[in-house]
Amino acid sequence: MVRRAIKETDEPRSVFWMWNPVNYRDYFKSRIVFEAYPENQSEVNELLARFSRSRFGSTYIFDP
Repeated sequence: MVRRAIKETDEPRSVFWMWNPVNYRDYFKSRIVFEAYPENQSEVNELLARFSRSRFGSTYIFDP
């Protein structure tokens, strides 16, 4: 999904992958606690609509 999104844009650095907190366990030594995590891509889009998209980029991929 990330590769496809990057191919579809002129600016690869504008593509962001939201790494699901469940997958952090094996990567970091410290425990990371999240207050909340979106349930689906629609919720991600709603959250980002509250902010300036130019500030964060243009493509956001939800990791279920």
